[in-house]
Amino acid sequence: KDFQMDSIITGSRNYAFTSEAFHFRNGQNRMGYSALLLMDQSGSIASTDRNNYRIDAAKAFCANLGVNDKIVLWSFAGSSHKEYGNGYTTDTASVISQIEELRGKHGGGTPLYKSQLAAIEYSYLQASGSNKAVMTFTDGQNTGSGRPEDVISAANSKNVHLYNVGLGDAETELLCRQAVQTGGAFMYAKDARQLISMFGNLGKLLDRTAAVYHTEWLVNGSREFRSGTLVHSLNIQLPGGEKVTVPFTLDY
Repeated sequence: KDFQMDSIITGSRNYAFTSEAFHFRNGQNRMGYSALLLMDQSGSIASTDRNNYRIDAAKAFCANLGVNDKIVLWSFAGSSHKEYGNGYTTDTASVISQIEELRGKHGGGTPLYKSQLAAIEYSYLQASGSNKAVMTFTDGQNTGSGRPEDVISAANSKNVHLYNVGLGDAETELLCRQAVQTGGAFMYAKDARQLISMFGNLGKLLDRTAAVYHTEWLVNGSREFRSGTLVHSLNIQLPGGEKVTVPFTLDY
């Protein structure tokens, strides 16, 4: 009853959704991971995250790293990305200090795909172990070169999972597709304050210990289905009263 999907009207068509299946799945045995944290520092951050919640959220993620987990920090803005530190490390204190350096420093465009491709290649060559991840936070749309299909193809060919966190006007459809098709996960925040809880739970997704809900829905249309795209969202009511919106796109 806490998972709901409203009906949607597009043009002359009315679609209703009914829940067909609902399962709870416990987490797997813990797997240590090597994660590259790729932070968007483009100019739009000044308005979407005025209070620097992304900084506090990223620091919280680092503070929860396990003994077998490694992390490295990158940021992107303007026309390229910037690398911090000397590669993957278990020294969370040093990475937290690097993340703090991002506070108040933003400007320029959003070279999202270009930076993701570079991060995937770096992870493939430098990360240890089989559980390799690129965690991308962004609040905007790509303004640089590259294609989302190239990012997905590169990640799959190099066995790197993409974990994306979107905020505001982020390209939710593309970020979600990247995550799903590479075995990662996607989170979307309408408000920057939600980032703290999201980043706090990312570690459980990366190390595969997170318990998850699996739902299946049936869509009924008032007219015959031919071809098109449906953009909608699943609403989740949390015990504390907060609501979580999970956007999705259905091609038919």
